[in-house]
Amino acid sequence: MTKQMKVVKAAVLMAVLAMPLPALAQVHAVAGGLGGLTFGSEKGGNVATDVGIDFSKYVRLTGEFGRLTSILPTATSDDLTLQANNYAAQFGNTATASGKLAATTFTGLLRVQGDPSNRVNPFAEAGFGLAHLSGSMAAVMNDPVNGNSDISSQINEPLLTTTSNNGLFIAGGGLSFLLDKSVSLDVGYRYGRIMGTTPINTGRVYTGLQIKF
Repeated sequence: MTKQMKVVKAAVLMAVLAMPLPALAQVHAVAGGLGGLTFGSEKGGNVATDVGIDFSKYVRLTGEFGRLTSILPTATSDDLTLQANNYAAQFGNTATASGKLAATTFTGLLRVQGDPSNRVNPFAEAGFGLAHLSGSMAAVMNDPVNGNSDISSQINEPLLTTTSNNGLFIAGGGLSFLLDKSVSLDVGYRYGRIMGTTPINTGRVYTGLQIKF
């Protein structure tokens, strides 16, 4: 090994030994979960689990896997009922119609927070991800003579009859309450927008537990 190479290796080793120590003191793994309610569309539930890293006292990067149980836009629900009623009216009958739309989400979030050693700590977060949508619907014409009949085939609601993957944007904030040196309780709000042919906006309120390792 040449003298120059030995010098380079020594310099790299010194840099590795000297620089990471203060930085590593700030790095912690974090895991947790949350639960809450969604609104702004059909009301539903929101659950998620997450893992992340605190790169410093003030910055956290998190990967989150979650589920939104009901995010059908009100306008789509109203249109579903209108189509069913219009079709049934041609025969002098009435109809009932309902639909359900849920999303499985995968999101990367950047969180900026105050000093986590404080008992109450504000935070803000934003991120992008993917939402896998799955829908279903049922429409029945109420015929007193011939009995009820399924008229789902007479209704055109692509949002409910196809599955799709769409981009997802999230932004929000809240307060984190320190329970002990490694456990905190989050209370927050998030705005979410699922991009697609029919964009879907949701609001979410939630509580979550975070454990720092």
